[in-house]
Amino acid sequence: IADPRHRALRHHAEGIFLLETIFGVTVRNSDGRQVPVRLIGEAHVTEDLGRIPSFADWARLIQPMPWMLRGNPAGSPGLDPAISGSPAPNAAVA
Repeated sequence: IADPRHRALRHHAEGIFLLETIFGVTVRNSDGRQVPVRLIGEAHVTEDLGRIPSFADWARLIQPMPWMLRGNPAGSPGLDPAISGSPAPNAAVA
């Protein structure tokens, strides 16, 4: 996706933590200095977004579609019945 939606995958605090898991705590730059991976990730996300959101910040903005909710029975904890496509409480689930 060549628009801001692709950032939801890694441009958040949890994504920065994942960088350290993949690349290690530090990397050596072209000058031979050890640079903290977290600082690189934080600088990149802050440059792109102006702040470092959590994954929850992104997820709250996802508009659930009916196909996303098929595995959730009516009244499941965490489902907001006011969300479009979400089953109403006590509604029959097909």
